[in-house]
This record gives sequence, structure tokens and C-alpha cells, in this order.
Amino acid sequence: MNPLQFRFPSVEALINAPVDIPALKAHGQIEVGGNTYRISSAADGQFQVERPDDQATQWTFFKSVYALLNGQSEDSHIARTLNEKAANPPTNPRQEPFPGGRFQLNPLILEKGQSSSPVTEVKDQGVPDGKEAFASLHEWAKKAEHLKQPITTEDIYTLYLDDNPKVQRLEPAEQKAVLNELVRLDREQGVDITPQSFDEMPAEYRRVVTLDRLIEGHPDPGMDFYRFEPKGRTSHELSTGRLTVNIEPRFSGELAQVIATLVKSENAIVAAKIAGPSEMGARPDSAVLHIKADYATTQALGRKLQAMLSRDALIDHAPAGMQPLAKGLYYAETMKNDSSSHGISRATLIETALKDQSDGALESKLRKAIAERGYNPDNPAFRMTPTPMLTDTPPSRAGSLPH
Repeated sequence: MNPLQFRFPSVEALINAPVDIPALKAHGQIEVGGNTYRISSAADGQFQVERPDDQATQWTFFKSVYALLNGQSEDSHIARTLNEKAANPPTNPRQEPFPGGRFQLNPLILEKGQSSSPVTEVKDQGVPDGKEAFASLHEWAKKAEHLKQPITTEDIYTLYLDDNPKVQRLEPAEQKAVLNELVRLDREQGVDITPQSFDEMPAEYRRVVTLDRLIEGHPDPGMDFYRFEPKGRTSHELSTGRLTVNIEPRFSGELAQVIATLVKSENAIVAAKIAGPSEMGARPDSAVLHIKADYATTQALGRKLQAMLSRDALIDHAPAGMQPLAKGLYYAETMKNDSSSHGISRATLIETALKDQSDGALESKLRKAIAERGYNPDNPAFRMTPTPMLTDTPPSRAGSLPH
């Protein structure tokens, strides 16, 4: 049995995904949002969901905050979701989605100590050819094609999550130091830093509960993502794309400092998030800058990032379907009303291509799905229509849709 079958990035993802209830009961635990929960059955057959006993004290605080924001604790929400699924099973039972083996899109992965090669500066590109971005998305789609039916966006997205760089992870003491640095930046640097678990936290509550208290009461703060926004922001703008950053985990504290500085100073950045210290190096991205900018503006932002980070900080690991700017820096645009998650957005395109019953190769179906959603079939990192710009620089496009 593959434990990834019972891993979900959020409660919402769990609600929308099919679940093999008997297999879940046999497995005895579920992972939601990076947190692991023990699964058991009550005398009436209902699911009971709880954190392991050794984390119960910390979890009490986290549950109370979650209940204040959402009306119920997260474990109660999970239990209710599972009980509803058990009462209304799908007509086709869910099968284990993954064949054996790991998903490796980019063969160029740097081990610790191998990142001393010269940094290639981000250079202005008029028209990226998109070959690498499309090839990586196509490779992902071919891997997804071998998943067992029924194939869902969640299954495809999990493949994306499983493609991570092979780097040396942080030791517990180093992880603690990174969390301490996040607390310092939140207090001193004019930015609000909040665990992603609390994305919907009302501003008035965030002013009362400081980041150190949220971390203290969090069941596993190293597993969360941390969102950076200018302090006191009262409105939220929509982003048009993202700049993904990948680093050696030992530079996590430095990256947090750089992001705090840029979030305060760069109007092109709507918000940013950085992986928690125990997740750093375990996911396809170390940090993401959500931006409202065109490609040329993002290139300029990439050059600033390069100048502010240590020479050996960035590593070469491109998330599938993104346009490389330079080592460790990758760009992708977002359609209006599409998921702000690049992985989920492009997983949806792959699911559409896999469900296409027309004649033709998977590559053709994938290009069709990309174009129909409004992205560029020659370079799926880009939209077909120009991204709104913050400068007078002419828009850069990556190919064009055939007439």
C-alpha cells in the first residue's frame, strides 16, 4: 500500500478527492496539510481523528485557534469529511494511484557542496522558446498516464510534489534557528509573517497573536509554509504569476531575510511564501513570490534576488512547466480564476489531456488542453494574452498559437 494515497495538501483537497475508506482504516492514519492524524473507529462505526499523544499538548493550542477562525477544529473537520465519504461511497472504488518508483523530471540535481559553479545572471530574453518548460510538463503527463484509474487532479498533483531536489536537509537545531529568524523578521522588519495554516486569519486577530505564539502552539511548525506580506496590509491584490526560488536548505534564514526586504520594497510582489525549515528541500520549491508583473519585470526582480543571495545559495531544480530564468529561479503565469498553485493549475491541464478521448498522441492533447485554458501551447509557463505590465517594456511572449 502506498502511503501517498492518504496524503492531502489541505482539508479542501481531501473533500474533493476520492478516498478508499477500507484501505484508510487499515492504514490507520492520514496526512492533511503536512500534519499526521491517527484514524480509529468509535463504537458506532464513526471515524475518530486525533493527533498522536506526544503532540497533544501543542495541538490543543492549534485546535483552539483553528476553531476560532473556522468554527470547528481541523481534526473534527477531517473526521466529518471522512464520515460523509463513508456514508456516500463512490460507485467506482478508489484504487491505489501510484506505480513504484519516484518521479524525476530534472536530472540535474545538486548535492550539498556542488553548488560552487559560477552563477548565470538572469538576462533579458525577448522570446523564450519554451522547449524545457513544455518538455517537463509533457514528462509529468506521461508519468501521470500510468496512474491507475480513476485519475484525479489530486493524484497528478502529488506526482508534482514528489519531484524534489536531492539536497542535505536541515538538522533540528538548524530548523529551530530558522524559525527564530522568522519570528525576528516578523517583529522587526515591517512584514507580517504568518503560517499558511492561518491564511484566513482576520487581521484583528493576527495583531493579537504573534508569530512566536503561533509557532509555539503549532503541532509541527517546521512543516508549514510561511506567508510574507507588508505589515498592516488591508487589501489583497490578485497575482498574475509567480517567481519560484530553489536554494540549498542551509541558506534558509538568508532567503527569509531577502524575501522580507523585497516584499517591503517591490510593488511587483503581492505576497511571498517560504517553506518551513523541515520542508525545505522536500518540495519542488523553496519559496514563491506571487507577482503582478510581466516577464521583463520579473527578470529584473530575479537579478535583484541573485545580487542579494550568497553565491552558492541557488540550486538548479526546475518545477515542471516553469520557465527557467537562471539557476534556482523559475517563472510561470496564472490565468484569472485559475488556482494560484502552479502545481494544481498544471495538474488540471494534464487531467484534461488524459481524459481527451479523441485520436492523437498525448503531446497533441496536452497542447490542446493548454491552449483551451488560455496558456501558450509552445510554452505552458506563459498565458496567450500579454500579462499586465508595471513598466513600458514591450511584452515578451513565448511562441504563438498556430492559426
